Amino acid sequence: MVASQCGIPLFAPFEGNASASMSSFFPQNICLGDILKNSGYENYFMQGANLRFAGKDVFLKSHGFDHLYGSEELKTTVADPTYRNDWGFYDDTVLDETWKKFEELSRAGKRFSLFALTVDTHHPDGFVSRTCKRKSYEIDGKNNTSFSAVTCSQEHIAALIEKIKASPYFKKHGDRGFFRPPGDEKRRVGSAQQARPQQPVLCSARRPTAAGRDCHQT
Repeated sequence: MVASQCGIPLFAPFEGNASASMSSFFPQNICLGDILKNSGYENYFMQGANLRFAGKDVFLKSHGFDHLYGSEELKTTVADPTYRNDWGFYDDTVLDETWKKFEELSRAGKRFSLFALTVDTHHPDGFVSRTCKRKSYEIDGKNNTSFSAVTCSQEHIAALIEKIKASPYFKKHGDRGFFRPPGDEKRRVGSAQQARPQQPVLCSARRPTAAGRDCHQT
């Protein structure tokens, strides 16, 4: 999650999932949520597990997210609060709630970003939602639960994408950011943009080059 939001690996002075005890998370870094919030967007995040696990709530709140939904927040709105796996709500439930939130925000004309985290493919075996059309995946005549979970997840994600594409709101929303060629110091996500600093260059005078200095990009 840190890599996808901030573009950096998760190197931190704690072990495992002990990040839940932190009061802030990489506050010195500018991440995707920060850029969107500074550009006037309201950021929403949904998942089926508890937000406190591994400090995801701390990380997201540290980087521009004000609206977070996990197992505790969703239990009063989902169709079946007892339908859960070891992590929390199954992906089909989470993506149903994601669609409902997408419709709600789109109808309101809000400027928003909406992120959803799926977890049914989590190792070692994954979890297969009851609404999947294909509930088993065999390799050499044996059922492979992990592949079944991946197949099921792809099915649900594809269904959500198709539902959004078929909605009247599809053309008003973006699903990707793009980076312009070197020389254009703006980066954009939808209509959000932020000045992008030049890539840092470290120079040493110890070994002269044709330019007079030995420089290394970092």
